[in-house]
Amino acid sequence: MLATVAGAAPASAIIAGRVSEPGAYPWMVAILDASESSNDAVSGQFCGGVLVAPDRVITAAHCLQSVTNPRSLRVVVGRSQLSSRQGETIPVKAYAVHPRSAQQSLSGPPISFDVGVLLLSRPAAVTPLVALAADEEAALLASKAPVRALGWGAIRQVGASEFLDPFEVASDTLREADLSVVSAPDCERVNGRRVLAQSMVCVTDPVLDRSPVCHGDSGSPLVVRAADGSWRLAGVASFTVAPCAAPGIPAVYASVGAMRRYLPPTQLALAPTPTKRPTVTGEFRPGGRLTCNRGAWNGGKGVFLYRWFWAQKDDASETLPRPSPSARRDISTLAGWVRERIPHASGPHLNVTDDDAGLRVSCAAWGRNASGSGVSASKPVKISET
Repeated sequence: MLATVAGAAPASAIIAGRVSEPGAYPWMVAILDASESSNDAVSGQFCGGVLVAPDRVITAAHCLQSVTNPRSLRVVVGRSQLSSRQGETIPVKAYAVHPRSAQQSLSGPPISFDVGVLLLSRPAAVTPLVALAADEEAALLASKAPVRALGWGAIRQVGASEFLDPFEVASDTLREADLSVVSAPDCERVNGRRVLAQSMVCVTDPVLDRSPVCHGDSGSPLVVRAADGSWRLAGVASFTVAPCAAPGIPAVYASVGAMRRYLPPTQLALAPTPTKRPTVTGEFRPGGRLTCNRGAWNGGKGVFLYRWFWAQKDDASETLPRPSPSARRDISTLAGWVRERIPHASGPHLNVTDDDAGLRVSCAAWGRNASGSGVSASKPVKISET
């Protein structure tokens, strides 16, 4: 995603960029949705990121907006070509987003502080890591300063035709583009005053007068050369307010100032992460009362909400592909089951009625704090006929 690259939608691959040299950016990370593809990094990659510590990946907060359990995510480190077997694939165990980040529609307020962090289940073996641009290196991001964008996002967009729906062609290989910084006032003029200088930096191709960043590039790094020749992290891809590569429209990156809270030795304030499904206890009969016990959670303390559902096996399951092992392990869902929300059942308790007789019910616990949220669903339990 690109937090709103392309008309308030998340971003894609580097359009009109060039293929990066293999191994040139060892700290570059591809973020995969393992529930979509447990082994295929090409189809599973949906955002980029950057390794800033052996066990921490910085990305865009909007990339994590729909994550119900970070254990469904994997990161690929040390690989330039996604279809290769190089590098490491590491599970994610927790995440956090900047408390001031906010996803919104194009007509809404700016996406401010669009930064999040993934905590990996084990340290990556990759070296070197990339450092954030320091406060004393502010001149590296002055107006018209040269910067470089990286990503596996869309390299081409194909419009609708008589025979085809519109689609994008993503990149299998890491790509890069050399851009320049656009001042906040100039960026605001074309972005509808949607730029907050303290948390954003704007960039464009100075020759083509367009941004090459597109969907799939969200969370991918913007880097700048320091005086010693090493790379510094300047930002992560956040949004554009126009289709990819639209003339005269810069791309907006979340800037490094919003990222420092996630660097070691900072103790991370993590989003709630479910580790064990909720359970349903009580009297499983009409007239009885059920309780949703929220299960086990890691991460920071949160506020919990509850929902109740009628559940039945998916009648089409015999004709559809079996859920992947990752989907079956995802405790935010019930693989192979269809759920229908029980109206007005929103607390930790459910009063069983005659309408529930003979049916199966399930509850879901939703934990949320300033760093994010998680969801976990109980296994269905059957209500007796009487």
